[in-house]
Amino acid sequence: MIKVANFGGGVNSTAALLMTAEYDEILFADTGEEWPETYAFIDYFEEKTGIKITRLKGPKGNIYDYYWKQKAYPTPTMRDCTNKFKISVMRKYLRTKYGKKEKFERNIFIDYGEAHRMRDSDRKYEINRYPLVEAKIDRQGCIDLITSKGLKPP
Repeated sequence: MIKVANFGGGVNSTAALLMTAEYDEILFADTGEEWPETYAFIDYFEEKTGIKITRLKGPKGNIYDYYWKQKAYPTPTMRDCTNKFKISVMRKYLRTKYGKKEKFERNIFIDYGEAHRMRDSDRKYEINRYPLVEAKIDRQGCIDLITSKGLKPP
């Protein structure tokens, strides 16, 4: 089973990678419209830790341009952007690289305070894990972990 980390460039995923970077793949799905500070932090994180982040871009291009052309926008009840611009992009990359017979452990870095967001995967070849929830680490715990390793939080 291939161990995959979903890295978002924020406090949670940074702390989780500092707990352990023992993943076969660490993926950042770029929507094309992340904050400039997010891109800068990913560069900083790679430089300071030596941990390699694989940056992926999907076929739909920039998230804002995509929704502008669709004459639509995501809302709290219609949140297909996470699937279209992140999850499906990562899944396609993994299936292309490792083949259709491989199984994946996908590590999602929501913190303990967000445990209500945990979901099982809707794919048979994929198991979702939530390391921060399992370790009962909340957002402040993530910040404390990052600073204890001598890094600035994102």
